[in-house]
Amino acid sequence: MRFPLEEASVKQRIGGPIDDDEDHALDVWAGTIPLTLTPGTPLADPLVPPRRSEVPQHASEYRRPSTQR
Repeated sequence: MRFPLEEASVKQRIGGPIDDDEDHALDVWAGTIPLTLTPGTPLADPLVPPRRSEVPQHASEYRRPSTQR
């Protein structure tokens, strides 16, 4: 899915949902969805001459550092 963003707002905190005690008895799902960023395939700048546009090894083999402990 894609859509343009003209404005964005973020609410960030650490931990699970914070619900009122009476909400825990409701027959609805509550939880979190962990999201991660995954690097894609490097794209060369089309304005750079081809002789210099080969993707360097450090870019083609880039991996995000693991955040799992």
